[in-house]
Amino acid sequence: MAEGLLKNILRTFCVQALGFAVNLACGILIARHLGPTGRGDWAAITSVISIIATFSYFAAGYAIVYLRSSTDLTRHELFRAAIVISLVGTLICLTAALIGSAWLSQGSRAAFTHCLLLYGAGQLFANAGTFVSMIFLADRQFGRANLAGLLPRLLVLIGYGGLLLFRRFTVLDVVLVNIGASGLLLGWLLFWFRDAFSERSSLWPVALGRMLRYGIKVWLGLLAQAVTMRADQVIMAALLPRAVLGLYAVSVTVAELAGFFAGAAGFIIGPTAANLQGAELARAIGRSFRVTGLIVVGTALVMYAAGP
Repeated sequence: MAEGLLKNILRTFCVQALGFAVNLACGILIARHLGPTGRGDWAAITSVISIIATFSYFAAGYAIVYLRSSTDLTRHELFRAAIVISLVGTLICLTAALIGSAWLSQGSRAAFTHCLLLYGAGQLFANAGTFVSMIFLADRQFGRANLAGLLPRLLVLIGYGGLLLFRRFTVLDVVLVNIGASGLLLGWLLFWFRDAFSERSSLWPVALGRMLRYGIKVWLGLLAQAVTMRADQVIMAALLPRAVLGLYAVSVTVAELAGFFAGAAGFIIGPTAANLQGAELARAIGRSFRVTGLIVVGTALVMYAAGP
């Protein structure tokens, strides 16, 4: 079990490494072509949406992995329940964000609200794609789950290349590219893996109740993490010029790259640990985090050596 766990973590790390390179390329393009002010606008939008996404997500992806691995609930029931949670949560959070948009917009409320609304609505596509990925993960189809996580990043990078080709690179264009990438991924997943959702059942309200009961245990921690990581940029968006926020956001993005691979262990350990107990569970968790710790430290050292 431990050997298989380590092998899956290392495979996931390889996919994460490619995703790291793609994210880095996207970050460079945004920083160079939006400029400090545009990058600040983008940071203001994404920081708000990041908190909204965590709030509305309600840890549904984690609940899918746990419930699919440890109960007899079907993929169709879990997916439908997760979509209901995401839809209701996103509508509530977007309403609150739009009410507060005057505080964040710094005078350009119409443009800011437009982008915020579009990107927030696009988060529904992203959440649905994540739910599909988590179902594959729960079924231990790690290759498909990794592919579903990597594809939207590749699609965004391709979209940014198209913007450069047509000499368009505004904040609204970047928002539309991200929405399009999430929508294309979701459409592809639902079509290509449509057999995963061919099951029919009227028990999805049961799945909804179980998902909410499990999700509240994880959700509070995830929400605190999102606020800790992004609240500073939300406050800066209201109080400081966009150019200052843009420079700060670039620095934060670079600093966060060192921890990009930390998700490899968590990505694999969830469905595996759901069926382990006692000493075997402790060994699996300890080994996965030791490997991830070495990877993160190595990445940080490489970034430090390559930095100015």
